[in-house]
Parts: sequence; structure tokens; C-alpha cells
Amino acid sequence: MNEIKATQQLLTEVIDFIKSSPWKADYQAQMERFFDLAEKPCVLAIAGQVKAGKSSFLNALLGMDLAAVGTTETTATINVFKYGKVKDPQKPVMVYWADGREPEAQTKEFIDSLQGYSDEVLEKAEKIDHLEYIVEDKRLANITLVDTPGFASVVDEHEQRTADFFNPRREKLRNRQFEQSGALTESADAVIFISGPVAKANAQKFFGERIPHISPFNAIGILAQIDIIQPSSDIQKDNWKSVNDILSKANELAILLGRTFEHELHTVLPVAASLYHNINKLRQTGELEELQKNIRLIPQNMFNKRFIRNSAYWVKEKEGDKGLYQKFFESCGLSLDLRMKMVGDMPWEVFCVIVITLYYLSLDEAVDFLQRFSGMDRVKQLLEERFFKRSKSIRCARILRDTQQSLVYIKNMELPRKRSEVKSRDAFLDIIKASKGHYENSLLEAFATFVKKNTSDADALDRYAEKIDSLLIKTDQLIQMMEQVETLSEGLILLRKVQHLLRGEEEIRELEILLEGDSEKLREYTSAYCNQRQRLWRARMQKVANNQDLSHLLAIVCDCYGKLLSDKQN
Repeated sequence: MNEIKATQQLLTEVIDFIKSSPWKADYQAQMERFFDLAEKPCVLAIAGQVKAGKSSFLNALLGMDLAAVGTTETTATINVFKYGKVKDPQKPVMVYWADGREPEAQTKEFIDSLQGYSDEVLEKAEKIDHLEYIVEDKRLANITLVDTPGFASVVDEHEQRTADFFNPRREKLRNRQFEQSGALTESADAVIFISGPVAKANAQKFFGERIPHISPFNAIGILAQIDIIQPSSDIQKDNWKSVNDILSKANELAILLGRTFEHELHTVLPVAASLYHNINKLRQTGELEELQKNIRLIPQNMFNKRFIRNSAYWVKEKEGDKGLYQKFFESCGLSLDLRMKMVGDMPWEVFCVIVITLYYLSLDEAVDFLQRFSGMDRVKQLLEERFFKRSKSIRCARILRDTQQSLVYIKNMELPRKRSEVKSRDAFLDIIKASKGHYENSLLEAFATFVKKNTSDADALDRYAEKIDSLLIKTDQLIQMMEQVETLSEGLILLRKVQHLLRGEEEIRELEILLEGDSEKLREYTSAYCNQRQRLWRARMQKVANNQDLSHLLAIVCDCYGKLLSDKQN
């Protein structure tokens, strides 16, 4: 199915109707814009709380240090990532100014300077509308990524209000950021929602008020920064167990977050983006092997006792320790300078997970474990399946829903207003008719022409209503057709993932025929067969509720048999 062609064909019919209707001035430009947008890249917004790890996630996803990352908030309003070739590698960022002046290429250092809330930074940020990065990544050929500024955390609200009271400029910028985050996410075709280990209360408000169109069709969730999760107190002193405990807790939290937003998000995956990004950089520079060599200078029987997940013991001596750790690390050949170099610019939690893994596993095993721990490969696969491969469908479905919304508004609001004019129209025409012989006929004719041109009669409005109903039916049918294609495609993806859980090749082939839409085979199915298979798979679905992928696949299978049964009965 060519989604763009089908969408534009329907929009052509809508535009033709609008052109000949009383609503031409209000809706023609909008519908023509929808027609053009069908061919443009899908807009995928990265939304979430301030400091939830959006920039780290983007850097890990794209494999580049593009979005600024820091412990303080980055004040730049919006980051837009588009596909293309970079003209000047020294100035990879295009700055679009809020006052409308010509965009200007800037260095990475300029972007990194947009950290914190000093007067200088705030003054600079106020002048920026958005930043545009051109990325040579073919995944972005049909998708534009938009990194939104984020909305504030409830936990930090008191601190923010205090700071804003003393610096009104900061409050103004924060308000602008919140509005831009909402507006951009609301206008996006799809959303990646980034949350910390605990979803803040205002996330629900953000979904409800700013992005009501979000649904499992066009949104996924990321539980970010899982490496900062604290291990259970009873195993904190066992470094290797603590790492595994973090991973276990992260999976539990992701499941809980997924249940919280089950009506908004397709799924929620735990991610340690910064860890993934740093592992890849260390591998590229060859520093990973050196890091393993250095950390293994600590005797194994002392590693758990002396390597504590606290940066104060590693990079400087805590007061009252009398040089205990300093002397120990020095005796192992780990000087303070070397320890500082080992950490580099990595977040401390990321460093801890990496070195603990490197200590206990071989290099290859450690890399494999850390990549699985990070969750990024799984996320990339999900993004490929849910967004990159479906970008045209997602964009067209959004355009069709917006078109449908406008047509419904015309039918329910605009049309009744026009019907109220009919009595006035008839009254005017009756007055004109009765006035003939008393006034100049040419003036009366001109007035009658004006009334007929600017008001609608009842018959014309009935024809408009019929046409709107016809267009709404066609729009709904096209949306359902696209959703059916999407559902079948998703079913095939799930089938490939869980086919080992089915009962042999016969069951796998049955589902392939159903999900691939093999019309020749499906015609042979009787209503009784469809009913029997639907009941069997529904019973199986209840038994595998703990397996999300298999349960979802069987739900799709049951729906397909239900639709097939309905078609045969009709």
C-alpha cells in the first residue's frame, strides 16, 4: 500500500470540496498544507522531564557527541536533527535566531556554552529559537528528530521557584521552554517519552493536556539513567551482585512505568544511554583494555572491600579516613592522577558499572554484558520497527486524523451556523421580491445576487452535509486500512521473535498465512474454522499473559480471525 499516494488522493477530494464550499477561505490553505506534509519527513519528538537524560539518549542513538550533556540544565530551547551532509565539520550546528535574522553556523563549543543559568547564558539562550544539526545518518532520511527542552520535575519545583524569584529572566525562559516542549510534542507525529527511574506526577498532566493524540500506535517510553539506580542495601558491598541487582530493578521499574502509561505508550524499555555511548567511545580509542588492566591492579580479595561506589574514596580522600584509601590505591599502582584519568568525563555511576564488569569478566564478555545492560541495541531495534520503517504510515495517519478532525468540526459547528442563516436568507429574498415595483429593479437584483452568493440555501447545505459524511467515511476507511496493515506488520515482527514458543511449524505457518494476508488461502477458510481457531488462540492468550510479546501477538491473531469471520458472515 502506498500510504502517501492514498492520503494525497483523499486530500485532493477534500480540497475540491472545500474550494466549492462556503468554508474555502478558512480551510483550503490548511488542507493544501496537509497535502504537502504527506511527503515531508515524519517528526519524532523526544519528550520528558528536565535532566531525564534526553541528550545522552540522543547522543547514544546517533553515535555522536551532538546534544550538550551536563549536570546542569542546558538552556538552549530546541535541538532539531535532520538528514544531510555537513558543510563545515568545525561548525556542525545551525543557530536559528528568535528575532528572524539569518541562521548562523556555530561550533560545538558555542552549544556547550549554553549550560547553567548565569546572566550571560540566559541572555544568549533568549535570542535562540532553535538549533539545527545536519546528521549523515540514513535513518533520518524519512524522520526528523526534535529534542524538546523538557518540562520541570515536581521534586525540583521548590528549588526552581526560589531561583526564579531571584532571577525573573530564568522564569521567563523556563516558561518559554515549557510552552515550546508542549507545542512541539503536540505537533509531532510520534513521541519518545524519556523518564527517570521514577515517573513524576506532572508527566500524566503533560500527556493529558499537551499531547492527547499520543497512543501506543505512535509512542514508546524509555526508562533512562538506570545506572544511577541504587542497589539493594543487603548486597551493596558485593560489587558484582550490585550491578546485576541494578539491572533487575531497572526491568521491574520499566514494567511498572509501562503499566502506568499503558494507554499512552507501546512499551517502556530500560536504558543506560551514557554507559552505551562511553563503552563505544572507549572501544574506538582502544582505552577499554587499558581500563581493565588498571582496575585489575587491585587484588581480587580486596576489590569488594576497597572499591566502594562512592567517588569520594576514589578521586579524593574523605575527611577522617587518615589516608587509608589513598595509601591502598597508591600501593596498587593507582595514583590519583591515574584514577582521575580512568574516570575521565564519564559520570561516576557509569564508570562504576563499567569497571566492576571489566574486573570480573573477560573483555569480550564485559562488552557483551555492558551492551545488554545498556539496553540501547534493543531500543534501536524497536525504533527501527516502530518508527523508522513506519515513518510514512505514522505521518499519513496523523494527517488523516487532523483532516478528519477538521471535517467533523465543519459538520458539527460550521454547518449548523450556516443552517441558521437559511431563515434570514429566505426572509431577505421575500423582502426583495415584495419590493419589486417600489424600487429600482437593478438595485434589487444586485442585492438578491449578493444575498444568494453569501448565504446558502437548505438544499445546498444538505448536499454539503452528504459530501462531508462521504469524506468522513472514506477517511475512516483509509485510517482503518493503514492501521490493519500496521497491525499485520507488527504481528509478523512479533511472530519472528516468539515463534520458538509456538507448537511446531504447522502453527507458525498458520499465523504466517493470517498475518501476511494470503488471500487465496484465506478464501478457503470457513466461518466455522475461523470461529474455532479464534477460540483456541484466545484460550492460549490467557495462559501466556506473563509474556508480553506472545500475548500481544495472540491478541492480533484473535482480532484477525474476528475480522475474517465478520467479513465471511457479511
